[in-house]
Amino acid sequence: MPGEHNTEKFKLVGCWVDQDFLAKIDGARGELTRSQFLRDALQDKLETKGISIERHKVIAPDRTGKGGPSIHRAALNEAASSAKQVRDASSKVVYKLRRQRKTAVEL
Repeated sequence: MPGEHNTEKFKLVGCWVDQDFLAKIDGARGELTRSQFLRDALQDKLETKGISIERHKVIAPDRTGKGGPSIHRAALNEAASSAKQVRDASSKVVYKLRRQRKTAVEL
């Protein structure tokens, strides 16, 4: 499932920041993700305090195979170019499912 982590090994660290402060972080991070930029900043701060951290502990865990867009959702997005088409397609699917259930009950 997307966003799922091994909570035995990894813990979330978060904090609220002012919008101006966040804009400065985003301006300084360049191509790095916000999370990786903050991990690197925390590593730098700990090292200035004399606490060494192994680099592999600072890099985000590998997410290969942990999620992403489902095939069904990607197919719907490709097939429907507007929200109306998506609504119409979902209505047809629901209608077909109801019709199939009704037919099965009648048997």
